Amino acid sequence: MMKALFIGVWVASILSGSVYFFGSMQAKSKNSSEPVAAYFGGLDYVSLEPMTVVVIRENEVRGYLILEAVFTIKQSDIPRLSVPVEFLLRDLIIGSVHNNPDIDIFRLEKFNLKKFQTQMLADINLKMGEKTIHDILIQKIDFISKDDVRDKQLRRS
Repeated sequence: MMKALFIGVWVASILSGSVYFFGSMQAKSKNSSEPVAAYFGGLDYVSLEPMTVVVIRENEVRGYLILEAVFTIKQSDIPRLSVPVEFLLRDLIIGSVHNNPDIDIFRLEKFNLKKFQTQMLADINLKMGEKTIHDILIQKIDFISKDDVRDKQLRRS
């Protein structure tokens, strides 16, 4: 009986000591004023859920572009926007994809991802009237042709 009581007191003291130690470590890390890197300071990341954009070329649906992206925007600029930033970015991405003649499912050798990012960034900032979006990080980009979609639907039937 005495042994169980001693073990209980020992476990409680170890537990309370560890809680105190790690709690004080966390408080010290919050109070330390380490300089934030200039690239990340004051920027907020807006992550868009994967979106599908229809690629139309020569008055015909050529396929679909599946895009997942993250945008960096100043935190101070978000409240100034009258429309939620996700809605605005989706609209601008769709417009940028439709205005970019290099996106064609059957001519992928012409596609340049860096040029696409730069053009999309320029289109978005042009429509907003000033440099609001600072960077575009493409997490995933896929092309699916109309025929591939049709083949998948036929296989399910």
